[in-house]
Amino acid sequence: MDESDINRMKANRDIDGLIKALGDEKRIIGLTAAIALGTINNPRAVEPLVKALKGDNDKIGFFAKHALERMGYAKAVGIVDEPGVEKMKADKDVEGLVKALKYNFPPRHSAWKIRWKATMALRDLKDPTAIVPLIETLEKDENETVRKYAADALGSIKDPRAVEPLVKCLKSNKSRDVRTYIVAALGKIGDARAVKPLVEAMKDRDSIVAWGAALNLGSFKDAAAVNPLIEALKDKRWDVRHGAAESLGNIGDSRAFESLTRALNDENMRVRDAARKALEKLKAKKNV
Repeated sequence: MDESDINRMKANRDIDGLIKALGDEKRIIGLTAAIALGTINNPRAVEPLVKALKGDNDKIGFFAKHALERMGYAKAVGIVDEPGVEKMKADKDVEGLVKALKYNFPPRHSAWKIRWKATMALRDLKDPTAIVPLIETLEKDENETVRKYAADALGSIKDPRAVEPLVKCLKSNKSRDVRTYIVAALGKIGDARAVKPLVEAMKDRDSIVAWGAALNLGSFKDAAAVNPLIEALKDKRWDVRHGAAESLGNIGDSRAFESLTRALNDENMRVRDAARKALEKLKAKKNV
């Protein structure tokens, strides 16, 4: 079957043929059939179009949605308008943005973008009433981008209620990007309960997560992080050593002096530079 067959069925108002074509293995055939059914506007096509709308093929779902809208059946089958996230943000409509976090009306290829925009809006508004819904989004949303920006929003709001859920997801989430955003969020919140999990995260299998953990430990200025950070200066991965050196400078504990001095001879230029700057901070603190 090709597009000429669809055009022929459209000209002959062959509803049964077009409905069958919605499920064709060629995506172009399915979406062309959806467009044709919307043009013909026969009530018999409504149920198959709704099925296509809710199916796994987002492109066909997109055109099925528009066909139903063109036929005048949008409200009857429950199609809703995409939430106006920008307007809700401008109006500081936190309740509306929280509802948008659950937006999942087909087609899914655009639904996740609404949820993603809602997390960013809530991040910028920093309203603590959004904490619980954002935690649920972090834990349960099917889309990786939405989950990582939920973590980002939790970090920006800086509510300590988010610490334990963030730590739990740090240990269980398989996505490198989500874990990276989580360590940054824990660093922004600055709750001491995050120190031990971040120390453990310096051993993460992915270097960017381990680097983020090392780098964010410096924001706590917690003495408990000093020895693990000193040990991290020996890590095989240069970015982890770099993060550790920078954090040791921010913490300013004299126990790091000898190890940072050795790091001046590190094989990586960025690590050497971070060690030099860290030692300058330690010396300046000592002279105060």
